[in-house]
Amino acid sequence: MKRVSRLLLGVAAGLALGWALWWQMLASGQEAAIAAWFDARRAQGWQAEHGAVDVAGFPTRLEREIRNIALTDPKAGWSWSAPEVAFLGEAISPTVIRVNLPESHILSLPRETVEIGHSRMQADLSLSPDPALSWRRGAIDGADLNLAADSGWTGSARTLTAEIKARAKGSAPPNSYAINLSATEVAIPKPLLTQIDPTGLLAPLVNQLHLTGTAALQAPLDRYALEEGRLALNAATIRQAELVWGDLRIEASGRIKTDLHGFASGEIDLKLRNWREMVRIARQSNTLDRRMLGAIEQALKVASVIGGTGQDVEVTLRLNGGKVRIGPIAIGKAPKLAPPA
Repeated sequence: MKRVSRLLLGVAAGLALGWALWWQMLASGQEAAIAAWFDARRAQGWQAEHGAVDVAGFPTRLEREIRNIALTDPKAGWSWSAPEVAFLGEAISPTVIRVNLPESHILSLPRETVEIGHSRMQADLSLSPDPALSWRRGAIDGADLNLAADSGWTGSARTLTAEIKARAKGSAPPNSYAINLSATEVAIPKPLLTQIDPTGLLAPLVNQLHLTGTAALQAPLDRYALEEGRLALNAATIRQAELVWGDLRIEASGRIKTDLHGFASGEIDLKLRNWREMVRIARQSNTLDRRMLGAIEQALKVASVIGGTGQDVEVTLRLNGGKVRIGPIAIGKAPKLAPPA
């Protein structure tokens, strides 16, 4: 009996020692990976700096905190800095990570520096355990988001959620991802709101934004695509999109793909509530070419006579040949989604 007890104690001690060595190896590997990533960015011409890296959580968790992060991509013209970022996960699943952002961090663009604040902003990431860290699932959950630019404008949102999830191979096109995005009580920055609505007819808050759909990319979503900025779209499906802004409401669904010239091609069905008010606001804002706005208004009038109810209308946008049409009427250029084939 004593031999059995000693054997069990020895096995337990061996397992504990093995796990401690495994955890330490993971912790050291994490620190080395962080250092290597920053070194690689500097080799690409970035300014990439960070302070202390703390790794804790033994025995079951890996909790990494990077302090005083400062990243600048001179080619793209942006920089981002934060006092700290925490990466939390289980030791047995090092590529399943929760990222907690600090309550305040700063994003600088060529013409603006914006302080970003929130009561909560966390991201959950699930990546494949391969060198490319291929994307499985990523989600963001934020509350009480506030933006404050050095030029004086501000913006906010009460809630913000987003999810991008890889679709199962064999059931979807290659490099295909499901997308879900929602935001509530969005306050648009005043300079942009004034440009959209100089007369102040619109409500101060966008009540709700929502989008569910899928996107098939030309290359996998992984660390290389994100680091090199080489994201391009092959096709997309809008299952449901909705914008509610006071008395105005837009609903959309449809499918598009990228043509040989990189332009969107396909059809999108729209339901517009209070479309005449939308046209009136667009006319007063002077953001659209008068010819284009006239074409849009004429097309919506025809659609409202055929299948509308006066203020509400359902229309189909047809995108082909680099143009957007309602029926036979061209109302603008189709968006470019990728470089030419």
